[in-house]
Amino acid sequence: LEDELEEGPTLADLAGACSPATRVGLGALRFSVATMASLISAMYIGFGVLYDTEENRWLGAMVFGAVDTPGSLFAAFQAPPFALVAVVALRDLLRQVATTYAATPCRKRAIQATVVGLLWFMTALLVAPLLANPGARHGLTMVALLSVCFVWIPGLIAYAWATVPSVTAADRPMARSRVALLYDKYFGLNGKYFGLKVRGTQLLSITLQAWTKLPLLGAFVSVHPRLGPFAHLGAVEYYDEGGSPSAPIFWTIFAALVVNALYPAVLLAQRDAFWSRGAVAFVDAGLDLVYSAVFFFAMLTNGMFAAAFPIWPLRTLSLFYPTAHVVFVCRAIEASEADLAARRQRAHDVEGNAEHRIRARTMMALTGRVAAKNTLSLWKGARFVASALGVVAVALVVRCTDRYPLGSIPGPCAPCVCSDAGVLQGCPYHAELTDQILWISGRGVTAIKKRALEKNEGAIGVYLHENVFETVPAGVFDGLRNPLTIRLDHGALSELPPGLFDEIGPLRFLFMSHNRLEELPSGLFDNLDDLLGVGLHNNRLQNLPSDTFHGLHRAIGIDVAGNNISGTIGAGTFTNPDLAFVSLAYNPVRSAEAG
Repeated sequence: LEDELEEGPTLADLAGACSPATRVGLGALRFSVATMASLISAMYIGFGVLYDTEENRWLGAMVFGAVDTPGSLFAAFQAPPFALVAVVALRDLLRQVATTYAATPCRKRAIQATVVGLLWFMTALLVAPLLANPGARHGLTMVALLSVCFVWIPGLIAYAWATVPSVTAADRPMARSRVALLYDKYFGLNGKYFGLKVRGTQLLSITLQAWTKLPLLGAFVSVHPRLGPFAHLGAVEYYDEGGSPSAPIFWTIFAALVVNALYPAVLLAQRDAFWSRGAVAFVDAGLDLVYSAVFFFAMLTNGMFAAAFPIWPLRTLSLFYPTAHVVFVCRAIEASEADLAARRQRAHDVEGNAEHRIRARTMMALTGRVAAKNTLSLWKGARFVASALGVVAVALVVRCTDRYPLGSIPGPCAPCVCSDAGVLQGCPYHAELTDQILWISGRGVTAIKKRALEKNEGAIGVYLHENVFETVPAGVFDGLRNPLTIRLDHGALSELPPGLFDEIGPLRFLFMSHNRLEELPSGLFDNLDDLLGVGLHNNRLQNLPSDTFHGLHRAIGIDVAGNNISGTIGAGTFTNPDLAFVSLAYNPVRSAEAG
C-alpha cells in the first residue's frame, strides 16, 4: 500500500486536479444538498415546536399527524442528521472555493459570503410562512421560530465557516489510514472492484426507493390527480378539472429508477475512464438528487408535508441516504482526480526507470482507459439490469395494485372509499399520506360509517359538504386530534345525534348551513371551547334555547340567519365574551330579551 503513493494529495490538490466544468458541477451539487438539508433540519424544529403548542398544534399536525410523541422529541432525532449533512456539504463547498481562489483572497471571501448568504436567505424564505401565521406571533412559538432563522441556520453556517481548513492546512498532505488506502485500492472510484460496489449499492438504493416512494406517490396521484397553486391548498379542490396533472411526479421518480437500473450496465462496460468512472459518479449523484431534492420539493410545494418531512424510519432513510450520499460522491470525484494527477506526475518523474512497475491505476491515469478485466461483462450487466428492473416490478405489483398506476380507488366517492350504495367506508389513502385535508364533498355520499375517519386522526380539515346523507353517526368525529374546520353544509342533513362533538380536538370552524335541521341536540357545542365560528344559516331551526352556545367561550361569529326561529330570543343566548358577529336575519323573531 505504501508503495502505491508515498505521499497523499493535499486539500488544495483536490480542487486543483478537477477541470473547471467538474468544479462547477461539484459546487452545484454541494450547494443543493447544503440548502435542502439545512432547510429540512430547520423545518423539523419549526414543526416540532408548533406541534407542542395547543394554539398552533394543527400546523405541526401537517407533519406529525396525530402521534402521541412530542414534536420536539421527533425534531431532536430528525433535525441533527440533516444538519450534519448540511454542515459537511457547506464546509466542502467553502473549502473548494478557498482552494480554487487561493490566489485572490478578496474574490474568495466574496464568493464564500455570497454562498452562505444565499443559503440562509433560501432557508429563511421557506420558514417565513410559519412566522406569518398570526398564532405564531407570540410566546414561546415566536421565540422558537425566530431562533430557527437567526440562531440555528446561522449556527450551522458559522460552524461550517469556522472549520474550513486554513491555507496552511490545505497545503499539507492528507493523512490516510491503511483502511482508507485499502478501500481506495479496491472499492474507490479508481479501484479494482469499483464496478461491483456500484452494482451492489445501486441495487440497494433501487430497492429502498422503489419500495417506499412508488406506493406513496401512487397514493398521492390517486388522491390528488390534479394540482393547483400552493395558495389554494385547503381552499379549492382540484380533482377532475383545473390545475395540472400530478402524474409527472410519479413518472419522474419511476424514470429515475429505470435509469438507475440501466446506467451501471451501460457505463461500467466502457473502457474509457471518463464514462466508466467519472460519468458513473455524476449520474449516481444526479439520481440521488432526484430521489431527495426533486421528491422533497415536489411534496413540499404541493402540501404533502408529511411526505416531505417523514418521521418513520424507512421513509426517513429513503430521503436521508441519497442526500448524504451526494456529499460522499463529490468527495470521491475530487479524490479520484487528485489521485490520477499524482500518479501521472510520479510516472513522469520515474520515466525511464526499468525497475518501476506501472500499476493498474497509474496506467489508467496515463492512458485514460480502464483495464479490460475491470470492465463489466455483457452477461453481468444483463443480470444486474434484470435484477434491478425486477425489484421495481415487484414493488409495483405488490404495493401499487390498488392505486395509480395499476389500479384505482373503488366506489363512487373516490379518493375516499364508498360502497356501491354511496356509504362512506373510510379514507385509507389519505391516512397513508397523512393528508391534512379530507375532500369528500360533492361525492353523493348517502350515509357515513361510524369509523369512516379512522386512521385520519391528524386531519385538520374534513369537508363533507354537498352530499345527501341525512344524519351523521355518533362518534364519527371522535379521535380527531387537530381539527381546524369541519364542513357539513349544503346537504340534506336533518338530524344530529347528541354528543357528536364531545370527543373531538380543538375545532375552530364548523359549517352546517343550507341543510334541513329543525332542532339542535342539547349540549351540542358544550365541549367546543376553541370554536371561533359556527354557520347554521339557511336551515329549518324553529327555536334557539338560551344555553345553545354557552360552551363557545372563544366564539367570534355565530350565523343563524334564514331559519324559522320565532318567539323570543332569551337573555344570555349570545353572552360569549369574544363574540363580534351574530346574524338572526330572515327569521320570524318576535322579540329579544335584554342581555
